[in-house]
Amino acid sequence: MKASYQRSTLLRVAYSIIAVIVLLNVVIYATNLKWLRKDFIPTNKGLYRQFSTEFSKENSPTTKTRILSSGSSFNSSHDVIEKRFEERLVNVVTMCERRGIDYKQNWEKLKNSGRITGNFVASYDHRAMICLVLKAGSQTWNNIFWRIRSPDQAKKYGFYEKAETSQRQAFYDLSLDKKMELLKDDDAVRIMSVRHPLARMISGWGNKFNKRYFYYLWFKQYPGMLRYPNKYSKWRGERDGYFMEFVDFAEYVADYGTVSLENLDQHFKPILSHCDPCKFPFNFITRLETFYTDARWITENKLNVSANVISPVNVINKSKDPALLIKDYFSQLKPDVIERILSIYKVDMETFGYTFNTTTLTAGGWEKETSLT
Repeated sequence: MKASYQRSTLLRVAYSIIAVIVLLNVVIYATNLKWLRKDFIPTNKGLYRQFSTEFSKENSPTTKTRILSSGSSFNSSHDVIEKRFEERLVNVVTMCERRGIDYKQNWEKLKNSGRITGNFVASYDHRAMICLVLKAGSQTWNNIFWRIRSPDQAKKYGFYEKAETSQRQAFYDLSLDKKMELLKDDDAVRIMSVRHPLARMISGWGNKFNKRYFYYLWFKQYPGMLRYPNKYSKWRGERDGYFMEFVDFAEYVADYGTVSLENLDQHFKPILSHCDPCKFPFNFITRLETFYTDARWITENKLNVSANVISPVNVINKSKDPALLIKDYFSQLKPDVIERILSIYKVDMETFGYTFNTTTLTAGGWEKETSLT
């Protein structure tokens, strides 16, 4: 009788523990889902839902955002921006040649086959397509294409996870003939967006290793990470919102990324592993650091749509100088770690005109933002 009672008590305790664990997982999932939903559909004063009207002064959080709705001509800035796009392409072609790659032959093969691989979205009616590089403005560009492809749905629902998926599906559903048209048409717009590789790495860490994210999935996919949290860093309270400090993450990238890029998630693989201009005939390379002027010039001059399709989602509030940001984080790392990380992103930096001085820890290659008046 006593043994039966003890078994019954133990079972009740076990069931209670299981119920608590299930409840905690539900709370964690709901919290993450709410955060992700907020990330996809910002609702700050309805700013991002005003698709058909110009941004007003009182709703616009920055001067950079306000200039998007001015509707004024580019004047002399038009030529400056156009020249900047040309210079970027010249640098890319030069680096393709230095790498011994026959980019012209690659482009012709692709134009004749239409076999496009990569993270692309497109608007066939606007004769435009873009290869999305994660952590280099991908969500914002995806949002722009969503608005020009499906303006009614964009007004009603905003931009959310289902829209992102449908965008990619719509591209892959395009017929081979239509894809080849976009490749061969000299007037078609073929875009890729880039960012300083070290700033992109920091941004990826800050986003994906936040405790609000489904961080346990990282350890499941990359078990080598399990031994890195708190291994090299002196845990600092002001950054306790992360389950792995940047110092530890950088050590992992240096150790595993130099062995095989397959040890790195897509957010941290080199830009060229997403979109390679030596293989694909891009005619516009945009930079996150000059996103507003780049995006506005393309939308108004090439896509012939209002700049109001440009949402500041995930681009505004990046007020900290990226050079200072990079210096702040990379000053925490050992020299050999920095060297190994640079070896991973070396070709990216050369191809897109970015630099990093290992002595002064100064990132460079920035272009001056052009004022649109």
